[in-house]
Amino acid sequence: MKTTLVFLIIASFLLGCEAQLESGIAQMHKESRQTGEEVTPLLEQLVQTKASINIQGRALTQEEIAFTQNVDKLEATFAQWDKDMEKAEGMKMDKERLALEQALKDAINAFKKQVLTLAPPAPY
Repeated sequence: MKTTLVFLIIASFLLGCEAQLESGIAQMHKESRQTGEEVTPLLEQLVQTKASINIQGRALTQEEIAFTQNVDKLEATFAQWDKDMEKAEGMKMDKERLALEQALKDAINAFKKQVLTLAPPAPY
């Protein structure tokens, strides 16, 4: 009887921890996706600006070259982040996924800062 009671207590504790883990992972994933959705229009604006610069019929300035190279890097970084987010969605809810979700959240927040430094200021 004692063994059964101890087993039930341990099992309920582990189930509670698992539910908290799953909830934390789901919340972190949702926040990362929201940040990705917020930054997408800014990235698209940068890509359009890059295209406008690239189609000019003159030699580009060093600033324009640097800008277009930075936008290329941002596009590649965002594509990889999105691919990694899809990979995470297919993983089971465990500590490995939690670590990946935290890394992805950190990555998209750092990415957002990079995009904001290149994006033109919003009109008033």
